[in-house]
Amino acid sequence: MLLQEIYDTDVIGRGGSAEVTSSIEEPGTVTKKVTKGARGFNRVPFPSVRAIERDGYYEFIKMLQRSDRAASNPYLPRIYDVRIKPEPEPHLEVDMERLHKLDTISDEEARVIGNQLFDGFDRLRKAHDRRYVTLDPKEALVEFVGRAVQGSSQLMSAVQDPQFKQAVMFVKNLVRKRLSRFDVIKENLMVRRGRHVPQLVLLDPVG
Repeated sequence: MLLQEIYDTDVIGRGGSAEVTSSIEEPGTVTKKVTKGARGFNRVPFPSVRAIERDGYYEFIKMLQRSDRAASNPYLPRIYDVRIKPEPEPHLEVDMERLHKLDTISDEEARVIGNQLFDGFDRLRKAHDRRYVTLDPKEALVEFVGRAVQGSSQLMSAVQDPQFKQAVMFVKNLVRKRLSRFDVIKENLMVRRGRHVPQLVLLDPVG
């Protein structure tokens, strides 16, 4: 879900289907208010509470809460609480960790993440260049993660981190169960900042 930074004391992100707020008391936690769900390739307002319960994002975060293995996977977001509110219009509220846009990392950080994830990340980028597609490290990271999640045997065979493979299988199983689609785009990939290399996080990979 596309979240654009805006300058407001409480609202830190807003897009076509969600608004993200944070408080001074808990700067490491945000509340994401989701008012629209996926219908095909479009986002439409939730007509009812039942529509929220059938939504791909809701099922994704509920599965995160139910699975200890998924909840502890570093490539998946940390969810603290989930609430469905029927008024003033049906919407979903999610308390979760505060993450940062992929655009906030440097090209060198993207290269480090890419080389941790994929064996031969730089070599794979050069292979794309020979096909006249010039990919900078962040573009390559988005493309390769997206292709891996969607089932590219070349990319999955190059994955070095078993926890990333586990996260991918978690998303694939949910997509198969829902008969839905993957939604791995730059806006749905974020990073968790810490003392070391930023951690890539699949924020909302189910369409």
